[in-house]
Amino acid sequence: MGVLTDDMTRLCDEIVTLRRGRRALNAERKNTVTLMCAGFARARAEMAHQTHAMRHAFLKNLWPGVHRHLRETRADLMGARRAWMGKGG
Repeated sequence: MGVLTDDMTRLCDEIVTLRRGRRALNAERKNTVTLMCAGFARARAEMAHQTHAMRHAFLKNLWPGVHRHLRETRADLMGARRAWMGKGG
């Protein structure tokens, strides 16, 4: 074979090798991105679970105070109504 033929054969082999390497790199990158997205999904689900529990605890602690304020306001309004009507406290 001639020098040109040898060079063309070597160049073709290099191109084929580089294409295979690029395909392997793309497959590896795709796998990495898939794993990263799965990790994000797990983290998001865990965060949602935690924030749900925190909101539930906050509301559970909020309701007694709200009910206490409602009772106090109701009693205060009832006292004002009695005073307005002249029935005394």
